[in-house]
Amino acid sequence: MISPLSIKMNNQNFIHKDLAAGRWFELTLAQQLGNIGSEVSRARKWQRGDEKLFWGAVSRGLDLFLLTLSDKRWSFWQKREICRAYEVFCDAVLGGREYNSDLESLDRYFTYFALIAQKNMSKKNKISGVSQKAFIFNKENKILAIRRSKTHQRQPLGWDIPGGILEFGEDVKKGIEREIKEETGLDVEELKVIDAFSWLTDANEFWVTIFYTAKVKTGQVILSWEHDAFQWFLPADFLQTNALFLAKEIVKKHFLANS
Repeated sequence: MISPLSIKMNNQNFIHKDLAAGRWFELTLAQQLGNIGSEVSRARKWQRGDEKLFWGAVSRGLDLFLLTLSDKRWSFWQKREICRAYEVFCDAVLGGREYNSDLESLDRYFTYFALIAQKNMSKKNKISGVSQKAFIFNKENKILAIRRSKTHQRQPLGWDIPGGILEFGEDVKKGIEREIKEETGLDVEELKVIDAFSWLTDANEFWVTIFYTAKVKTGQVILSWEHDAFQWFLPADFLQTNALFLAKEIVKKHFLANS
């Protein structure tokens, strides 16, 4: 297997060119590894599903590995450990042929770094994030709702709309399109921002949520492991579900205000 250190480090080679230009090197090692873990988690999600999404996550993960290895702040011993994780990731992607690796175990490994990064940020009271949600309409002007699985960490079996967290350095439009594709399998068009909200959580985290509307372009609904059912609702009927309060408020404000 080719060592990542043998690959020429050049901004032109990276997918994340904005991160390679300097932003990546402002993160702590735990934050860098936590971001790598996000792509490992996506690769795990789609390993036996959508091949295009799977290899997209793999490519972005490898890109972040190489960016981390090019960071001059990290010692030889730290980079050696990162190289080992890189090799295990490659092995898991190829089916564990050499080390019997699997993405599930590697996902758990990287989760610890994400938790460390979050804990350290909490101490500084500077946690902030951006999430995005989309109201996707079909030809009958119905909204796509997806139900969270019974094992979901927040509001299990609650109805939701597609979306998720914007990754560090990610373009907002590409981010919501990625989340829609990952959670529903759909390609959309006429994507428009309709509202945004910000708030502080009890844990002193600052969050912004951007809401969009979109129309189905192509594809059939294929749910990710995070959701177990879907249904198309008229706006008025969506209000009768156990969906999140904020989503219902958006429906009242933008889709039922004149009815």
